[in-house]
Amino acid sequence: APEKEVDAVYVFTEDTFRAWLDAVFEAKGGFDPTNEQHRQVKEWLNGEATTLEIDSASRISLPEECRADAHLDREVTVVGNGDRLVVWDRATHQARKASVRQAVANFFDN
Repeated sequence: APEKEVDAVYVFTEDTFRAWLDAVFEAKGGFDPTNEQHRQVKEWLNGEATTLEIDSASRISLPEECRADAHLDREVTVVGNGDRLVVWDRATHQARKASVRQAVANFFDN
């Protein structure tokens, strides 16, 4: 499921995006087409998704709007996260490393 505030861009294949979107609603008991909030969230998430082309050198180019929303500058860090890539601004990624390390340590301590 998505985090509420993420200063990063998730990169999925089309199939894994659909599976991720399904999982978002499964966590809420499943998509209910009669629920206005469910319809709005699904529409928003689908509307925010962008199909990217892979160039001949196997690169993608993130649209300016995606980069601006995630505060991405020239220096980025790309992290593999299971079914997706996550593109972080390098400084943001470095700054959150300490809290993530602590969360991982707490996870294994409990």
